[in-house]
Amino acid sequence: MTNQFRASAIAAAVAALAFTGPAIGQGPAKADKVDLSTFDCRSLLTMNGEYRDNAVLFLHGYVSGQKKQSVIELGPIAASTDKIIDYCISNPSANALAAFTANR
Repeated sequence: MTNQFRASAIAAAVAALAFTGPAIGQGPAKADKVDLSTFDCRSLLTMNGEYRDNAVLFLHGYVSGQKKQSVIELGPIAASTDKIIDYCISNPSANALAAFTANR
């Protein structure tokens, strides 16, 4: 399996996991998409458990894809997630994608 194919497969799996069920943080009929350019830390932090987990997973996958990373180490991902959540708590109006990009 080539690195490019592997990275594409990882990105597809992350996207599928992130967007299963109702739209992120919304009831079944409220929204069907999230604009990452306006998705802020407050929105991420106020999501219910499974939705927040899926959003965090998606954002990690998105950043990994942007950086063309085909290998993901779980220890550093968990540590950066803690750092990102702490940053978001202190900066609720910050863009969530920018928080992930800066702290990965």
